[in-house]
Amino acid sequence: MFEKLNEFLVYLDQKKMLSPGTILSYEYNLKEFLNYFRENNVEIENVTRAIIRDYAILEVLYCTGVRVSKLIAININDISIKDKAIVIRDKWRKKRFVFLGQKAARGLGYYLRARPLLLAEGSEEKGVS
Repeated sequence: MFEKLNEFLVYLDQKKMLSPGTILSYEYNLKEFLNYFRENNVEIENVTRAIIRDYAILEVLYCTGVRVSKLIAININDISIKDKAIVIRDKWRKKRFVFLGQKAARGLGYYLRARPLLLAEGSEEKGVS
């Protein structure tokens, strides 16, 4: 698991998404977090895969009040982190824009940055596609 964590940190560094100090802070905190699960015999693979995705899902649900069925139907093209907005479609496919708060936009941003690695691991099940 630490190999994947290191790959993710290298990915963040290469893409210049975060400052080197922030990446070091994340590395320390994530390793401590993973060590806690190891010491308590929790299956780390499932936890780390779910954390990034679930954090984004929960923040968007909490911030927007959108129904889970609408959230699951969101496509990547429906998300604009820059504008802090997502497109929601009703049953007649009519579009409406829902604006995100800072935490929801940040959670979705984390997810979108980590998504290539999550997909490479085959960890995606349902959610933003």
